[in-house]
Amino acid sequence: MNKNFTICAALCISVGLLAGCGNSNDLKSTENNTDAAYTTEKSDSENTLENIIYTSENIKVTYLGIDENKIFGPELKLQIENLSEQNISLSIKNSSVNGAMIDTLFYADITPGKTANKSVTFLKSDLEDNNITEIDTFEFSFNIYNSDTLENIEDTDMITINP
Repeated sequence: MNKNFTICAALCISVGLLAGCGNSNDLKSTENNTDAAYTTEKSDSENTLENIIYTSENIKVTYLGIDENKIFGPELKLQIENLSEQNISLSIKNSSVNGAMIDTLFYADITPGKTANKSVTFLKSDLEDNNITEIDTFEFSFNIYNSDTLENIEDTDMITINP
């Protein structure tokens, strides 16, 4: 209970701090629509790292990189594009770092046709508790649902990022 309260409080603070943060990158459009697990694919295009980690008829998620020097802990940067005609929300479930199950701070609301830059935060204390000094592999799945009705839209297969 106390850990959940701490995580919830940290999430609220993070959302408040990150509300105005963002990064605009030129991204080329590519589709990677399969039912298999997704892994990052790195490509250099004019010094821009582009890794589309998930795409469907509803959403496209691009991994933009990692920032190791944040106040609560390392953050993975994501760009999320709502391709649907409904308000959607995303959360992360079944997350692990280097094989250890680790809770993350992440939540995103995106209106139809819009793009949002969001971060997945790993608490320093959780990483330290699991003797993790560097993030080699991050595995997770997204829960994507309608923001207005809370109806589930889709759950992704496991996604793997190797920062």
